[in-house]
Amino acid sequence: GQYKSTNLVVTPSSQVSHLSLNATRAPFDDVHARRAVALAVDYESIVKGPLAGYATEPTGFLAPNIANWAAPTKPYYVTDPAAAATEMKASAQPEGFSVELIYDAAAGTDALLAQIVKANLDRIGIDVTLTGLETLAFLDRAFTVDADIVLWSYGAISPDLSDPLGWIGGTGYLFTGYDQTAFDEQRTAYLTTVSADEKRTAVVAIQDEALDQATVIALAEAPTLHAVASGIVGFAPAPWGLYYFDTIRPG
Repeated sequence: GQYKSTNLVVTPSSQVSHLSLNATRAPFDDVHARRAVALAVDYESIVKGPLAGYATEPTGFLAPNIANWAAPTKPYYVTDPAAAATEMKASAQPEGFSVELIYDAAAGTDALLAQIVKANLDRIGIDVTLTGLETLAFLDRAFTVDADIVLWSYGAISPDLSDPLGWIGGTGYLFTGYDQTAFDEQRTAYLTTVSADEKRTAVVAIQDEALDQATVIALAEAPTLHAVASGIVGFAPAPWGLYYFDTIRPG
């Protein structure tokens, strides 16, 4: 709100805010517990609250508007408290449990998202402790899979989906410790073909596994925003958030 709308340059959405659930230990080594979280999240409150005006509800867990993106074969998760309660009853801890959610305290939006998630999960018997951490401390715990839930976001910095696929693979399936065997097979299939149809098949398989397993839960899709001073010309950000510096000059 501190910038005039005429000074804002908005790219197509290529960022995904997400929850990453620790699949290496209880309670989130249980797929029913993970699905309960995915069905309890109030996606509308997220996109109309902290991310109002720019974000949209998720269509998958892969960064959108990137070359070779494809949706899963089924619609992505929507808020369904009754279905969330059913999944909780089917889980190993149907009476509920306590978990810790960590987020980067330097990201003000993430602090707001964390509060929404905490309120959502409380309704199905999951007590969430929120821990805001300095960025490096947050990254240390995320990369070592030392938290029950990680709240963060990621996006592409190059125009092909191989970029976010590389990030997911290099972060232990977005900090979850989830078994990457199937993901790695599909990522290899994607990288070793020039066929658009074969690439799409691999991407859909990756999206479908993520949707079924709910180890990573996309919260919203959002663009990158740039504030550009009046009198500046030649600023043209790419959909994936980067831009050329040498084209920018005073008008």
